[in-house]
Amino acid sequence: MKDSYYDKGFEEFELGKVINEYNGIANVFQSFYGKDSEGAEEKGINSYQLVYFKNRWWIANMVWTF
Repeated sequence: MKDSYYDKGFEEFELGKVINEYNGIANVFQSFYGKDSEGAEEKGINSYQLVYFKNRWWIANMVWTF
């Protein structure tokens, strides 16, 4: 028996974001609305810490909460 969560998964929609960047280091706060395959709906926030190295941004850390 296959779990529908793996077929439909989790959808996340951005509501807004704030980016603070200085000298190759950035922090992004992104608010979101999410819905899973079972119909549960939540709002939450993602926090990304990024580093610019060799011509691209790399994710150094990520934290999220509902």
